[in-house]
Amino acid sequence: MQKEIPINRLAQQQLGGLNIQEKLRELTRLNQLWHTHVDIDLVKHTKIANFRDNRLIIAVANPMWITRLRYSIPDLFKKLRKEKEFADLERIEWYIEPSTENPLEKRRAPIKLTSSNALLLEETASGINNDKLKSALQALAKNK
Repeated sequence: MQKEIPINRLAQQQLGGLNIQEKLRELTRLNQLWHTHVDIDLVKHTKIANFRDNRLIIAVANPMWITRLRYSIPDLFKKLRKEKEFADLERIEWYIEPSTENPLEKRRAPIKLTSSNALLLEETASGINNDKLKSALQALAKNK
């Protein structure tokens, strides 16, 4: 039977002995260093997720940016190891962390019709026999 481990001890083990606020400060500092050494386009799509056991773990937006990251790793390795925080860096790993934004939820700004376009829609609607289409055009015309 396995011995139960308190959650706070387990969390500290996973955080490398740091408390959550210290780990957050460390990751923020490391990400600032990351930004100084990484190409500006790559910075927008990557972030340091963790640095543990001499492994730098990078969260990447999608596979295309992983490819860009992989091509950059030899150069990054040299640059980062010059920083005292990354002096013991042995390996750079990555994983895909898709954006939390759902592209289907993005809303377009409502379209503002000019008065002349609204008038054209009204005139077009008045000459249509199909009631559904006619009411749809009239509703659009009122959306000024």
